[in-house]
Amino acid sequence: MAVAYCNGQSFCEVYERVSAHLDPESKLPLSLWLLEDPDSPLALPGAACLDLHDCLHILLNRGYTTADEAFVVGFSMGNDRRCRRWQQHLFAWWSHHLYPPLYRHSSSDLRQFWRGVNLGQRTLPLMQFSPEDFLRLGSRIGDIRCAIGLPERR
Repeated sequence: MAVAYCNGQSFCEVYERVSAHLDPESKLPLSLWLLEDPDSPLALPGAACLDLHDCLHILLNRGYTTADEAFVVGFSMGNDRRCRRWQQHLFAWWSHHLYPPLYRHSSSDLRQFWRGVNLGQRTLPLMQFSPEDFLRLGSRIGDIRCAIGLPERR
């Protein structure tokens, strides 16, 4: 089922609803943790804490399929001005070949990853934002999307 976070919805209410369903104590498989978790010594630029990652899912109107995750991670990497192209290629290869089957990115998922990278590069840098920072930009999802330069969604 596709998610739809509408412009008129309250960002705070949606964030609380989304984050209530996620377990912050759940452990990522090692192959994901190494590159995606900011606490990993090998984390790539764009690695986002769970709070920021959840905010991006909402603002990008993405669910939690592997394609959605690929898009959000791609956005994070593209949005982090420290991230180099070789690091994006490393992530794409790693997630396609070394992730456990449940998390592995297919060729189709990787197309979403590159779409996310492209959008992230064209958007206001957000990698140090917290949920509170987003709320300073507006209370509604549409206001925040507009403030950070995301394409308008209906």
